[in-house]
Amino acid sequence: MHELELTQEKSYRIGRHGSDEVWIHRQEVVQSAVSFPVFLYNSCNHLVTQKSISPVTFCLQERHSGQILALLRMDVEQDSLWSLPSAPFGGIEFDENISEESLLVMLTCVREWCKEQSFRFCAVKAPPTAYNSSRDLFLEKIYLTAGFKDYQSLTNHHIDVTAASFETILSNSERKRLKKCLLAGFTTAKLTNPESDFVYDFLAENREKQGYTLPIQKQQVQDLLQQLPEQISVFVVKDEQQIIALTLVVRVSQDILYNFCPADDLRYRAYSPTVLLNAALYEYAQQQRIRLIDLGVSLDHLGEEKPSLQRFKENIGGKLSCKKTYRADL
Repeated sequence: MHELELTQEKSYRIGRHGSDEVWIHRQEVVQSAVSFPVFLYNSCNHLVTQKSISPVTFCLQERHSGQILALLRMDVEQDSLWSLPSAPFGGIEFDENISEESLLVMLTCVREWCKEQSFRFCAVKAPPTAYNSSRDLFLEKIYLTAGFKDYQSLTNHHIDVTAASFETILSNSERKRLKKCLLAGFTTAKLTNPESDFVYDFLAENREKQGYTLPIQKQQVQDLLQQLPEQISVFVVKDEQQIIALTLVVRVSQDILYNFCPADDLRYRAYSPTVLLNAALYEYAQQQRIRLIDLGVSLDHLGEEKPSLQRFKENIGGKLSCKKTYRADL
């Protein structure tokens, strides 16, 4: 396992561009110094729930005020540095008025610093392109020009939330399954103060029956629910008092919801209660003025893309986007 061997300083400068400077920080970056909103995974509140090894934050800062104009969170994973290894994504985030040249200088400094630290490569898991499609080509150009390669590109699905009802975006087959759930008397709920042990056990047990391992540990579920109650929610489908489907939901930003970890009781598979579960998320998103529900990538137990799961997401209104990982070999 690679351990960072930095100077005794918690923060120091590694580059400069005009009046802007590139800094590396070992301690938490004060959120008030950031001049732009960041996705949850790049926030201090979420980072403390992760199993970090040697976390660092690269910042582009205005020299005189110290205001942060761009940041990139990273952490060690074996002999490489990732943004972010334990989160769905990381990626560089920045003020909308920043110049292309400044971002290029920052990423070039990051790559050169990683090389000096003898990492084998550094990699960035970017957000799905649907999160901010207007920035996608701009960011891709920055990464590629700074010496990163398009290392992996996965199909991602999302639902655009509009004033239309959820039923109108369903395929005929999923519309029938939704009606079947409703006729059976199934109900949905957003749990208040969910018990983390129950949530974990339900997800782990029902995913294991389908040959999947849970991508999160029991302690992490507890930490997320306890430390981020406003951003992490649990939605369920019930047959009377019995929970038959459940998902962990992440408020990634003010207008984006991520259906992170759904599972359902296989004994109810004929009803497909996950359709009703997604209907509840869609209605909640409408109420909260959320514009997009991220359904994530569709991978099997071997990490390969799973066509049947992709079709299901498209049948419930999912639209295609791309989730890329950029990598610089050093």
